[in-house]
Amino acid sequence: MKEFQLWTYLMHSDLHCMSAFEMIRSGMGHQELTRLRRFGVWHLTFESDEDQRSTISTMIDQSYYLVNPNKEAYFLDGIPAKDSIDLSRRLNLKVSPKHQSSNESLVARLRDRFKVDLLTATRSLVWEMQLSEPSDSLTIQKTFMSAVSGSVSRTKGFLVQPLFETYEWLDVDQVYTGIS
Repeated sequence: MKEFQLWTYLMHSDLHCMSAFEMIRSGMGHQELTRLRRFGVWHLTFESDEDQRSTISTMIDQSYYLVNPNKEAYFLDGIPAKDSIDLSRRLNLKVSPKHQSSNESLVARLRDRFKVDLLTATRSLVWEMQLSEPSDSLTIQKTFMSAVSGSVSRTKGFLVQPLFETYEWLDVDQVYTGIS
């Protein structure tokens, strides 16, 4: 079995992300946050150990099941790291449903239409946070999590809804490709 990650993002303004950014900075007073981006991540598991990148590209080009090309763009296996990016100023928060859907109907449709050996397709969100300066990431993580997920209410939960979602902090090498 081999797993691939398909990172999707909106090509145009992500209003949900813009609202979250403004609320964290203005409403919660976290001025150290300078940028917030949101990625949808498909975790695709194939039965064979072969490289399935061309198959994934075909599925994307010939259907709207994984990516809507009118609204979204994508990266395979992670976000390309540019030399000008200071990765010490980035925090990445992965949010997944507590009860992950197996997406059996989606997997069946993709298997039938593209004759692929796809086993599972699950989706999660990754929030990429850029800070104004490098800092102790553990302290910042605790500060942000108390601010954005410190609720047990059904109506609250900012980046993470703790009743329905789980989260984990991702290391730089789990998110960015081409790191030297």
